[in-house]
Amino acid sequence: MIDSFFLHAQTARNILVDDAKAVDAAVDEIEEALRTAEHVSSWGNFALRRINRDKRRRKKIPVHTLVNTLMGEMTPLLLQSEVKLTAKVKEVEGRAFGMDVESVLVNLITNAYYFAKLKPRNRAVVVELREKAHDGTAGFELTVRDSGPGIDKKNHGAHLGSAIHNQSGRAGRPAGTGLGLSIVQSVVNDLGGKRESGPDEELGGAKFTVWLPLG
Repeated sequence: MIDSFFLHAQTARNILVDDAKAVDAAVDEIEEALRTAEHVSSWGNFALRRINRDKRRRKKIPVHTLVNTLMGEMTPLLLQSEVKLTAKVKEVEGRAFGMDVESVLVNLITNAYYFAKLKPRNRAVVVELREKAHDGTAGFELTVRDSGPGIDKKNHGAHLGSAIHNQSGRAGRPAGTGLGLSIVQSVVNDLGGKRESGPDEELGGAKFTVWLPLG
């Protein structure tokens, strides 16, 4: 996004240098640069608000409240790119690391948002939360689905850190860095959780599911 801001600003400058009368074209580029700057600022402010050392302590928390609060903060950010963020959140409560839950959810949503933007219309991201035990251990399941291009069939269920590389961007090229999903995988490994990925039939994109224990 920073690169986009500089590109539009430099284009505006070059237009005025080449033709001082081309004010309208320069203004258009400046306005686009300002929109980009506002977008970057919004995401930056959101990230700063997440900093809270107390969230890294394991304690009893209403996971559903945390998810709903986070969704409320992220919805306006996604709407800037016409990506609709909705949730199907069931009540979940237990001992967990609030910061880790947020880290997983933010990175899954950010990944889904990136790929949903690749579609020209009907951009959507859906978040689901429910209680679910695994091998007799209490826990909860977070699922994030998107309307993007999806994951290649040969990589369904692949390691989260590599799955992003197997989604196609514009012109069929691989897209994304995979850093966010690598962070998710790190949290899953650290907490003894589970994860899986695959296609989402409803939205047509990808589906990432993470299970984390409560205790």
